[in-house]
Amino acid sequence: MSSKPSDTTPNSSRASFNKLPQLVLLGIAVGVVTALVMGLFRWLITLPTELVSGLGLSTSDPWVLFALPVTGSVLLWLFWSGQSKDSRRVGIPHLFEHLSYQHGALPFKNLLNQIVGATLAIGTGQPVGREGPGVHIGAAFSSWLGTKVGVSNSYQRLLIGCGSAAAIAALFNTPLAGVLFAMEVILLEYSLVGFTAIIVASISADAISRALFGSPELLGHSLKSSDLFAHLPVLVLLAALIGVGAFLFHEIVTRLAKQRGQYWPAKLIFSGLLVGALVAYEPILFTPVHEVMLGTLDQAYAEQALYLLLLFYLFIPPLVIGLGIPGGMIGPSLTLGALIGSILGYQLLGTDFEIDQASLSLIAMAAMLSAVIHAPLAALLAVFELSGNVHTLTLALTVIVLSDLIMRSLFNRPSIFERLLLLQGVSRNTKIYRRVMTSHSVKELMIQLSESDADFATDEQVVIESKATLLQAMELMQSSGQDELLVSRKGRPIGRVLRDDIERFFKEASE
Repeated sequence: MSSKPSDTTPNSSRASFNKLPQLVLLGIAVGVVTALVMGLFRWLITLPTELVSGLGLSTSDPWVLFALPVTGSVLLWLFWSGQSKDSRRVGIPHLFEHLSYQHGALPFKNLLNQIVGATLAIGTGQPVGREGPGVHIGAAFSSWLGTKVGVSNSYQRLLIGCGSAAAIAALFNTPLAGVLFAMEVILLEYSLVGFTAIIVASISADAISRALFGSPELLGHSLKSSDLFAHLPVLVLLAALIGVGAFLFHEIVTRLAKQRGQYWPAKLIFSGLLVGALVAYEPILFTPVHEVMLGTLDQAYAEQALYLLLLFYLFIPPLVIGLGIPGGMIGPSLTLGALIGSILGYQLLGTDFEIDQASLSLIAMAAMLSAVIHAPLAALLAVFELSGNVHTLTLALTVIVLSDLIMRSLFNRPSIFERLLLLQGVSRNTKIYRRVMTSHSVKELMIQLSESDADFATDEQVVIESKATLLQAMELMQSSGQDELLVSRKGRPIGRVLRDDIERFFKEASE
């Protein structure tokens, strides 16, 4: 077979920079779509209580408060019954699994289960966060958008990162934290081209969200001094409290999740009954997670209410998540941190330490998030964007480092997302071979067919689509025993790709 001369290994950096304008446009599109989807998601999770109000019932009635979580868990069981275990996998661990072992867009069934599950869980009063489901939904819609506009599979990883960052930006109005969350938690890598696309997606989503819902007020505080040594005893104590709290959160979730598949309908119903009984007994516990977090930062709760909320958020959110309620862990983690910081601030009133409750709450939020999901930079930037003040950064970083040391070195606990993935029988594949080979398409190494080869009989060759990744090409070569594949686009042969060229490309890219 004749072909064009074989200079087949392109300079990957130059190729990536040539595609930067297209990636920027794609990032803008992802940001806009994700922000609109997050707006719809915000409305969906308020729909159950709006329906209750429409029926003439009041959420101040204890029986209504009891019935809401129970009804939500029953509806969730009915919706999930008959579906496979794989289809019920949702949230950030599902993204990890997909990035490690799958090609192409995120599955639609899992997306649907996440949307319906989060709506029923959050909307009926389960104390779970909207951020984890939001990341899954944003990533899935971004992935779907890529397939619709004809983006190759090699960009699915970047699209999932863009959607994740945009979801965090749209829900929190923290675009920088969204970018670092995508890089630090979802993709586990930093690249200039990918960084640019993810920044654009995050900024676009934040801008649309602010246009739709307005700009939130910065969380104020009255920190008089950022002297590290003056506050060090308090910071060390706070780090110890955060470390213990994060350890308990980890253990409750993971120990219950180990047996999640057994009797899962009963576990869902039990979660509804437990939460229903608690919120009926004390209606303040029915307050949505993000509102409790904001109320704590605004010092809206008396000391007794703070202790009640602390006990609730220390045990109930990880318990219901471990039992299978499809909600996020980011919101409860942040809220638990805020409560610990605020209570410690109460104890320091009248002492010589000049550090206020709001500052301690902000610092504790960042430390708890980092201790639970191991994302110190994203947590640190979230504090800065929420407060708009650089004075807390040094203090926050100190507590983040200390609490991370406690979780990683003393308790030897990885990210909670990775632990949940291990419980499903798989581990996160972060090998450089897979990252490189899934980030480049067959078309980049393809040798174009000459005009005389245009009508070459494809039934004599193993065919692969031009959108496929290099990893898919190598897997197909391995299974078929071929060292050469015919590349097609919409059923028409356009070139061929060689095993030697792929291996040479990986060797040069990894040097």
